Amino acid sequence: MPRDIRNTKLQSEFFDTVKDFQNPTQEMFTELFAARKSKPAKYRTDDIIEIGPEQHKWAAPHSATTIGIYLINKFIIEPLDVGYFNVVFTNKVWGKLEQKVADALKDKLITQEQVCEFIDRTQYLFGGPLAHIIGPSLSPTIMTLPPKATQLQKKLMAENKEKIDSNDPEIASKIAEEVVSEALKDMDDSDPAMDFFKSGAIDPYNNYRTMFVMKGPVSDPTGESPTGFKTVKSNYNDGLAKDDIPNIANALTNSAYSSGVSTQDSGAYAKRLNAVFQNIKLGPPGSDCGSKEYRRVVVTDRHLYRYISDGGKLVMITPENISKYKGKMVNMRSPMHCKMKEPEYCSVCVGDRLYRIGLTNIGLTFNIMSGATMNASLKKKHDSTLHYHKATVGELLKYVK
Repeated sequence: MPRDIRNTKLQSEFFDTVKDFQNPTQEMFTELFAARKSKPAKYRTDDIIEIGPEQHKWAAPHSATTIGIYLINKFIIEPLDVGYFNVVFTNKVWGKLEQKVADALKDKLITQEQVCEFIDRTQYLFGGPLAHIIGPSLSPTIMTLPPKATQLQKKLMAENKEKIDSNDPEIASKIAEEVVSEALKDMDDSDPAMDFFKSGAIDPYNNYRTMFVMKGPVSDPTGESPTGFKTVKSNYNDGLAKDDIPNIANALTNSAYSSGVSTQDSGAYAKRLNAVFQNIKLGPPGSDCGSKEYRRVVVTDRHLYRYISDGGKLVMITPENISKYKGKMVNMRSPMHCKMKEPEYCSVCVGDRLYRIGLTNIGLTFNIMSGATMNASLKKKHDSTLHYHKATVGELLKYVK
């Protein structure tokens, strides 16, 4: 359980230690969080403390927070001057923060230099030399399969033996998913090790499933299985069954292929995009080719700083006026209809967003499309989970023109 150290000597000593936290050292983190043979760690990241404006400029007086949340705000967020985020920093929350930083850059509330500093500080605190000290540790909670989940697995495997033996990938995936879900219910949320799963950094339906439930469906390159898959019923913690070893070898081969060979398609695509678009750039700020052609679009937040025609006049959508147009069909200027002399595109057709983030040579950014497919191939190396979705007729018809 989290310790409440508000208004204690321990809290006072903590603030004395981190008074210069804009320049933290590994020695400082070792003093705060490292456990030793002779004694446990002095502090934990879930210790509850009390802060006010004297500790953080955006904190309200007598605010309850945790040491971990405070350090993230103090080191990473405070320099951006965007407030105090008193929340647990899951992947989802962190994604929202990054979006807020991106929006602040577009709105010219922060500079490119501040964004670069934000990225550097994030990498240093979360992935640098301090990660092994402040990160959650392993515990028996996530190193075993709870009794209820173990019983459920035996029950489901027995009930579906025929389908499992026939290498039905859907039933094998469903069993593994149900067992993992049951295991997560049995785990103690107060265990700090659960942060591995709660943060979203590790997917239990991939990693935990493989370690403690079963590897599950593996693509069959031999053609022996009519389903295209073979089911590995054993897991790494209990040890692989002899009959499963060839299929595990196939899984390793598929994994290596995903990162070592499949990525070449995305790489070649990126080179073609760079060759074709590398010379494209934006025209001078405020430039207007005078195009009278428009795209008909429904305005959403993604259209901020784009130009539309309102009563024959050009209007740039801003945070101040977007409520007037949001959800409405409008005529929007677009690079698709820009008349500016190649290889430039005018400011009005492109919009102001790219200028605001200091990006004018835009041609090389086109390979973001190949980057997405590249990441998908790399992710496939680590995640072999099969996901099923029942498509409705309505979902299919939307692709029919």
